[in-house]
Amino acid sequence: MVLKDASVRLAAGVPRVASVPDCRQRGVAYVMALIVSVVILAASTSLLMSSSVSSISNTNNGDLRLARLAAEGGLDFIGYHMRHLELDADVTNDTLLAALADNLQTAMGSSASTGSVYLSGSDVLIPSITPSATTPGSFSALIRFQNDDPSTGIVQVITTGTVTAYDGTTINRSAMAEYEFTPGTTGGPPYDFGGSIFAYGLALNGPISINGGCHIESTGDWNEVIGFYSGYTGTGAILTMDGSGYIEGPGAASADSITAAFPGGGVSINGVIAAWKAEYNWQKNVPELLAQIAVGVEEPEWPVVNAADFEPFVPATPSAHVTAYNDPAQNNAYINHLDSVRVGANTNPTIGADTVINGVVYIESPNTVTFGAGASVNGVIICEDGAVSGGTCRLTFNGGFRLNSVANLPGDSKYDALRSIHGVSILAPGYDMTMANGAVSVGGTVFGKSLALSGGAALNVRGAVLLTGSSTLQVFNGAMVRIDLTDLANADELPTGFHWQGEGQTGGEETPGTFAAVSGSYVELDPEEY
Repeated sequence: MVLKDASVRLAAGVPRVASVPDCRQRGVAYVMALIVSVVILAASTSLLMSSSVSSISNTNNGDLRLARLAAEGGLDFIGYHMRHLELDADVTNDTLLAALADNLQTAMGSSASTGSVYLSGSDVLIPSITPSATTPGSFSALIRFQNDDPSTGIVQVITTGTVTAYDGTTINRSAMAEYEFTPGTTGGPPYDFGGSIFAYGLALNGPISINGGCHIESTGDWNEVIGFYSGYTGTGAILTMDGSGYIEGPGAASADSITAAFPGGGVSINGVIAAWKAEYNWQKNVPELLAQIAVGVEEPEWPVVNAADFEPFVPATPSAHVTAYNDPAQNNAYINHLDSVRVGANTNPTIGADTVINGVVYIESPNTVTFGAGASVNGVIICEDGAVSGGTCRLTFNGGFRLNSVANLPGDSKYDALRSIHGVSILAPGYDMTMANGAVSVGGTVFGKSLALSGGAALNVRGAVLLTGSSTLQVFNGAMVRIDLTDLANADELPTGFHWQGEGQTGGEETPGTFAAVSGSYVELDPEEY
């Protein structure tokens, strides 16, 4: 019966489970909880350590960046001063570092308050500079010649940026850039009016032709009469005179021998009048006249001109309105008063009658520019070199045109910078100039390629006339050239825009030594080496 009952219970699917005490169940749960706690603690510790390492790494990277920025900022700061330094003209590569230390100390002033810039051996040392109280980091610098070789003329500026890390350690980063030194010049020969080409009053490289009662003379307080200098070496006559024309002073020529032509009577050179005399078998006294022209004279130095000297005074682009106009409603009053203008190349304008221009007329080449009768300029006319531009380059001045010096500018303060221009009125290298039909007054030296005067043109120049071309100076039909050298004789420097030829010669004016950044020279360096 028992077996039967058991079979019945098993068949009914009732399992037989052993009995487990409660205390054992509680122990298993405790162990599992402990294991989970250990796992969580380990994970938290790992996360904390990872976070700390990341924080420290970020802090270090930030400090490195700050140190690099300090080095780069210092390089910019010192570079700014380097580019703006102007060292004395007599500073050479051998004396450069000492001069650089002195000039940087002066230029940076209180920026280097923690110490002086000084020369130590072959290095210029710049003390630690903190940009501001709120900016972390500082920089110091040294300057030395490239490869420690003064002959290179290239100096290396090495800056080291410094930042103090959170743990008190010092982090450095260094950078370098190079600068090339261009020595200044002592200016070449000083301006000596009496020994210069200006003292001739009229100087040219071609012959002179005068007829029809025309003449060349001097005026003003200059105590010597005006003659001429000619560098003409051709086979023709260096001078042709007719019709009672005269040259007030003596002449000079670089040629060893010269010929001249005096077709008519009454002409004179330096007070010697052409006449038929018995001592010359009743022929003209040509030998006496030629004796007034010294031959074999050493050619005086011709100055060169630089139109760029005047660019700061004019617009960067050609001016829209150059030609003058009158308004009948204004009773033809001068209404076209223009400030400094730039005349675009190949525009070939006519500066109309009654135009008034204050300042600089800057003419791009090539160009043919005509100044109408009655027009006036208070300032200067400057032309880009027409000899190299191609095309026709000509200036035409009609009677009544006045080119006054900058002393005639209005009193407005906007013209103050222009008042530094002195001794010059027309600088037109490579330009042929024509003056006709009445008086033309010019307040300073005239420089160009050639000149022709006719129709009663009276050129009154308060300066010299310098013509570089080999064309004949033509003075016809009642024209004259009257030269006043008073201002040039009393000056102690070349007229504005003129420079002596030759490297570094600027008419006695010193040019400073300067620095220019060497392109592509920036590099980061190992701070441990500096």
